[in-house]
Amino acid sequence: MGGFERFAITFGEVAILHVGGVEFGTKREHGFSVQDLLQVQQRVVDGGGDADLVMLSDVLPERLRAENEAATLLIRDGAKLLLGAKDSANRLLEEQRGVE
Repeated sequence: MGGFERFAITFGEVAILHVGGVEFGTKREHGFSVQDLLQVQQRVVDGGGDADLVMLSDVLPERLRAENEAATLLIRDGAKLLLGAKDSANRLLEEQRGVE
């Protein structure tokens, strides 16, 4: 991979820094439902943003989809939308570069 900079920022209740590593945080019984993500998507779009819901469970055999419904929400320019400044992504990058 050469000299590429890589940062992993976890937005969740538990973070693990490496396979088999220590877990930081407390696990919740349930995460966001697909319905929750659809509501967030609508709020983003209503606010002028761009968001797509990607149904992960759609790749499962049809008989398993209902019981295993899963999705992820992609919010484009999310840093700008959430922080309200054009240079938000660059500011977050600089912040991460300062973390030891």
